[in-house]
Amino acid sequence: MGNRDNCADDDLNFVLERDDYNESEFDQLISAEVLMPQGDGFIRGTVLKRARTNSGTAVGTKYSDPMFDTRMCVLRMSDGTEQEL
Repeated sequence: MGNRDNCADDDLNFVLERDDYNESEFDQLISAEVLMPQGDGFIRGTVLKRARTNSGTAVGTKYSDPMFDTRMCVLRMSDGTEQEL
């Protein structure tokens, strides 16, 4: 560990601002492969990103119990279509 007194102000500002990350960079759902019901069978899909409102806010809330997790995502289905689920 370095000595904080030896750090330049710009270095400290970077450390303080690194919490301003893009949420999708750390979302464990991104790139997950899922099977979704379609008709009498299933279709494979890949999670591309979190769904967002018109103002850019992510839809839903992450919760440790999947039963209460309300996040919505955009999926690319194996037939090339995209769905927001």
